[in-house]
Amino acid sequence: MQFEIKRIVRYGIMLVLGLSLMVYGFIDLTTSRYSLDPMTDDEIVERAKELGMVSIKEKWIEEQDSEKTTD
Repeated sequence: MQFEIKRIVRYGIMLVLGLSLMVYGFIDLTTSRYSLDPMTDDEIVERAKELGMVSIKEKWIEEQDSEKTTD
């Protein structure tokens, strides 16, 4: 009797896990069709500049220019 209950519980757990994986797969399939287009590198750089990030090259050039003007 005890062995059968444990087996039923195990089957129930496996059934719930399997069904949840199937539902997740279905959701992933349907949402991936409507996902946004990936951003290009130029778009990423522009967005970073909007958020206040500075390029190392630009910062170095600014420092070199400021040194030249002070000399």
